[in-house]
Amino acid sequence: MHSKPDPRPGDVTDPGRDSISIEAPAKVNLCLEILGRRADGFHELDTVMQTVDLCDTLSLTRSNDGHLELTVTGRCEGVPSDESNLVMRAAGRLQAMANGTGARMSLLKRIPNGAGLGGGSSDAAAALVGLRDLWAVDVPDTELARICADLGSDVPFFLRGGTARCRGSGELITAVESTGSAHLVLVFSPPLATRDVYQRFADNNNETSTCRACCDIFSRTENGGLDLANVGAWCLHNALEDAAIELEPSLAGVRRALIDAGAARACMSGSGSCFFGIAGSRDHAERVARALRDAGHEAVTASTTGARPIGA
Repeated sequence: MHSKPDPRPGDVTDPGRDSISIEAPAKVNLCLEILGRRADGFHELDTVMQTVDLCDTLSLTRSNDGHLELTVTGRCEGVPSDESNLVMRAAGRLQAMANGTGARMSLLKRIPNGAGLGGGSSDAAAALVGLRDLWAVDVPDTELARICADLGSDVPFFLRGGTARCRGSGELITAVESTGSAHLVLVFSPPLATRDVYQRFADNNNETSTCRACCDIFSRTENGGLDLANVGAWCLHNALEDAAIELEPSLAGVRRALIDAGAARACMSGSGSCFFGIAGSRDHAERVARALRDAGHEAVTASTTGARPIGA
């Protein structure tokens, strides 16, 4: 008997004509630079984002009563199930084009809330793609991308994932050619509020930051792409890391613990609180994760994934 393979990011299963299940991947920031604050109040970013195979699962079932209903299970601490959830907001935007058709939606969370891994944004992109198929709504990809941008600056990235350089507030996306894959260890800590981290950064840095490491990675994106198999040789950087550690000093211990456990590099993702370490192989990542769990940290392994449209 053959075992069923694990779902991949973007995979869709269709157990029946009126039901769809779709995988929503997490992301890490290989580098993140802050270039200043824009007139609209958002910060100007330059970042390289990368999807990994840690995924939430969104299950959708058509209903004809016009209602939208969301239940959240799994790692759901701090995740709402009302209209403040991006999945509900995404569904509401698309429902207006679906003649009032409804849906029952079930979200199984594996990506922690407030971790800087983009779980909510990825869930929203998955909802848009999945409901477009479930409801057979004639919405072109360009319009879907526009709705994504309205929902949040990270949401459009998750329509394809893979490796991308994202600028503006994150909505200006340039796909990056990448080869190989990187094996990561993700360490979860209590959530941080994005607004608080950005405010602490602004207080400390006069709104701007520059780093030679980011300049090197950005140069690679413009000159032949990135070799993810050798990402451990890079000096990864996140301009928000120091601000996050000031708000939650225990995160400095997480960074040290990753290195002490054998990770080649350690860096924070997004505005935190997740730190990730680079391992030389899948087996190495498992050994690092075990050492971290033995030391009292919550750690999981993940690998980078290539670009593919959600649902393909």
